Amino acid sequence: MSLKLLKTKRFLILGISGLFLIQAILAPLSAHAQSSEASSINCGEFNDFTSRNDDRAFHNPCIGGSGACSAGAGSPSGPAPTSLVGESNPERVWNYFVARGLSPVAAAGSMGNIEKESGFNPWIVESTGVGFGLIQWSFERRTAVEAALRAAGITSYTDANEQEGLLIQLNYLWDEQTEAFTLLNAETTVEGNTAIASYNGRFSHQRAESQVGNGSTMLFHALIERSGDVPTEADRIPNYGVLTHRIDSAKKYLELYGGNSSTGGQCSVGQGGLTFDQAKALMDWYIEQGAGGGQLTISDVCNPWGTGFGECYAWASFISHYILGGACESNSWSAPGIAHSLINNASESNTKWQEVKEENLQPFTVISHGDMTGDQHVMVVLGIQDGEIIFTDLNVGSPLEDSDGRYIRGGTGGGNPGRVLRVKTLAETGFNFIPPTANGQSLPAMAAPVDGAKALSDMQAFMQEKGIN
Repeated sequence: MSLKLLKTKRFLILGISGLFLIQAILAPLSAHAQSSEASSINCGEFNDFTSRNDDRAFHNPCIGGSGACSAGAGSPSGPAPTSLVGESNPERVWNYFVARGLSPVAAAGSMGNIEKESGFNPWIVESTGVGFGLIQWSFERRTAVEAALRAAGITSYTDANEQEGLLIQLNYLWDEQTEAFTLLNAETTVEGNTAIASYNGRFSHQRAESQVGNGSTMLFHALIERSGDVPTEADRIPNYGVLTHRIDSAKKYLELYGGNSSTGGQCSVGQGGLTFDQAKALMDWYIEQGAGGGQLTISDVCNPWGTGFGECYAWASFISHYILGGACESNSWSAPGIAHSLINNASESNTKWQEVKEENLQPFTVISHGDMTGDQHVMVVLGIQDGEIIFTDLNVGSPLEDSDGRYIRGGTGGGNPGRVLRVKTLAETGFNFIPPTANGQSLPAMAAPVDGAKALSDMQAFMQEKGIN
């Protein structure tokens, strides 16, 4: 998400010589409006201008750029999630799609069809007994998806294995329709002409290929869903036609989730990572049971100095290495070099890490601050919840005052107290987040796991094992 909470301002950029006219409006923009606006300006000039001249919290129409969060994005190439994230099946499906690389427009168009077919229930069977699952696969397609479920050990369909079945079906759908999803990602709207949108009905001469450019909802219906729904006179009346219903549902999800389409750097919605209370509980465990209670050793937190657990670097290594499997930093300039180390020392046996920027911050981001000769510090973002950053570190010199959004927890035997902050922007932490340098080389300031779903799953497993809640 844009962590400057860019909701109430809008830029209108005119001219090709770098002149910018900033115009404020009251209403926030939808994800579709953002992408349309961004396509009409030079985002490179825009971002360069604002970074040099203005640090206020304006709406940035270029967020997402040409990446997965913008309409008309390129080929989706995100890795397959190993777990699902979200409080409901619609949230889980949305987060899955955008983690794989779909734009909000493509994800919403897909979900408009899925809601009509299954209501996001992976175990539902069509009333005729023919269709099954998330998109009501039928005939040989149903046989294939049921075979995939059996291969994963699922032979009965229950509430207990619903999420596992949902993930298997989503992975199967993605593998089955990778080329179609690539075409879907080029669409710039969820809306389309329902009069020509039938795949196999009375407009059968206008099949899937004619739907490219007809919006993500109708393209999904034509290429992937292939239902027997045909346009009727009712489709000319809003909220009545069977195809219009799919578009209306897509609009609903684009509005519901697309407004947060930059959340977590992967456009995931709502809740990401840990809550403020969960972060406090984890900090308590680290100080009381982990460092203070002897459940951790110096080597667990990759501490090359062996001077104790009270260093900011020990906390960051506890999260990134001990829980999430990231590489250990072995250099003497540990604090400012940890993000660099995580990115460059990742291996097949470790969680893959990637460099991120402040504008696409995501849960479990490790942040390095300072240079090799001045102040050095490292901290971790544990979550992004309801537009707020859950920021943690081992505190340096701040007063021990608790508040609704600020938690200070004792000191470890060897150093500083732990701190958990709930902030709107990183600037509120009091740090200037610039890339650290070593020998004249700029190092990555921020590193985050590539597979955010796996990182969350690993964190949840650790907290469950230790009884942290």
